This record gives sequence, C-alpha cells and structure tokens, in this order.
Amino acid sequence: MNPKEELQSLKECPLPESPEDKLLPTRIAMVDSEIIETREKLKDLESTRALLLDHAIKTNHLEDQRFKIEVEIKYGNRVADATKLATKYPKEFSLYVMAIANKKLRDVSTAIDKAKMEPNGPVLLGIADEIFGKKNVDSCSEIPETKVYVVKGK
Repeated sequence: MNPKEELQSLKECPLPESPEDKLLPTRIAMVDSEIIETREKLKDLESTRALLLDHAIKTNHLEDQRFKIEVEIKYGNRVADATKLATKYPKEFSLYVMAIANKKLRDVSTAIDKAKMEPNGPVLLGIADEIFGKKNVDSCSEIPETKVYVVKGK
C-alpha cells in the first residue's frame, strides 16, 4: 500500500482511539523539546569542529595515525564583471543592456526602468554569452571557489 492509499484508507476507516491518544499533546511537546536539545547539541558540535579545524590548519597538524585532513576546492558558478565587459566591449555592452531591457519587458513590464538603471548589476550570463561570445564573457568572469576541509580515514 502506498502512502496515498494508506491516507485514503485512514480517512475511510480511522484507527480506533487508544488511552495514549489523550497524551498526544504531551508526547508532541516532549518530541519538540528533544528536537530543540538536539539542534543545540548539533550547533555546539559544529562550533567545536570549526574551532578544532581552524587550530589544525593554523598549527599544520593535518594528519595523525588514523585520519588526515584534505582540502577540496568547490567551484561555484561563474560571475561576470559588468564593468570589465563594458570597458573591453563597449558596443556589445550597449546591446547587452538593450537585451536585458527586452528580457525584463517580456518578464515584467515594470522592470524595464530597473534594467536601464542597473546595467552594472549582476550579468545575465545567457544573454551576455550570446552578445559577447562565451570566451569573452569568461575572460571577464570569475569562478568563486570555496575550500572544504574533509577529514578522511587512512
């Protein structure tokens, strides 16, 4: 029986009441309390982990008999620099600003003014790639990276 069928079955034939049903609010409150305690404990553990990791990195103790800490680089989405694009490719940039305005017009007519006011806002990569060429947008872009420290067993 899948969950939908079970729900329908319970609507048609509810379970009989039990004496424990009268204590359901108390049981729910106890579970809520345990959830809060667990979240607090998790925050404490995460804080302790961050402090230990920071200390391990600063003191260069990245390996012991059982574990080692490795650095993994996580890359985010590229972020194009509108100022660089406007400086390097002024003609294409004016096309880009018009394309933004047209997109905004299609999406929401009131956003046209905003698009005209914010040509140096976040670059819409799909439109920019078509106008400037992906290589040119890439040359004016950065790809943010985040270091993630992973503790692995040996």
